[in-house]
Amino acid sequence: MSTTKDSMYYLSGESHEFQPVICTTVGYQNCEPHSSYPVSNHPDLYNFSTRGRVLDEYQMVYITHGEGWFESDSCTRMKIRTGDIIILFPGERHIYHPDEKVGWHEYWIGFKGNREFEASMRSMYDKSDPVLHIGIDDRVLYIYETVMSLAHFERKDNQKAMMGWIGALVRQVEYDRTNFDSLHKKHNQTVLDAQILLREHLHEHISPGEVAKRLGVSYSLLREQFRATTGMSMANYALQQRLNKSKMLLANTGKSIKEISYSVGYDSISRFCCFFKEHLGITASEYRANAIKEK
Repeated sequence: MSTTKDSMYYLSGESHEFQPVICTTVGYQNCEPHSSYPVSNHPDLYNFSTRGRVLDEYQMVYITHGEGWFESDSCTRMKIRTGDIIILFPGERHIYHPDEKVGWHEYWIGFKGNREFEASMRSMYDKSDPVLHIGIDDRVLYIYETVMSLAHFERKDNQKAMMGWIGALVRQVEYDRTNFDSLHKKHNQTVLDAQILLREHLHEHISPGEVAKRLGVSYSLLREQFRATTGMSMANYALQQRLNKSKMLLANTGKSIKEISYSVGYDSISRFCCFFKEHLGITASEYRANAIKEK
């Protein structure tokens, strides 16, 4: 496994002879406008040539910000936008990249499965229609981030844990695709952009007013739209994301409580511990100990 500054994690190949599904690669990349793509530190197995690439695994690539393009043997060139999931099929030549002027943020996860799993994937997804628009779903993001943490913090039987999360991801994406219209009938792009800003800047404690300013919209209008869309205020949304990330890091990584407190916006361990206990009723150390016992 290798790690880069862009939070990429590559898992060495394993046989799925004894498991229905194995995780092969998982990671995150922030490709800024006018930057090169793909990054130069991909392993040879994952590099693109001028004609694209062919993988021997499935991948699900989630674009959480920005836009770009995708094409494959079975799908003509099409636009990719924020909230799209790209399904990559084994044996299918494909190529994708962000718009040079816009860039994008992407999460990905790669996996292989046995015959039953392969049949299930083929029944749900079609090579000729590999781009699914699901919007920004915090549950999907949580799954990617949890698997990334499991890959980074190597433990015995982590593949079994990742197998469960991959199954949850496949089911959640299918649910989001099937129910997109009803789930997102109230959503608008401004609210989605606000969610992204709040989630990606937890370490800054960015204020709702600053979110509105960065998006160039009225604070009062954004506040109203955000609550109507998500059922909570921007402040409560950020708090929930901070708790979710804290729990995920405590349960699935070897990061110290000091490191975790900094990553969610607290410059002192005592402030973080008070925040954690106030909202969950137990200390961060107790939460970590309980999570380890349950594994």
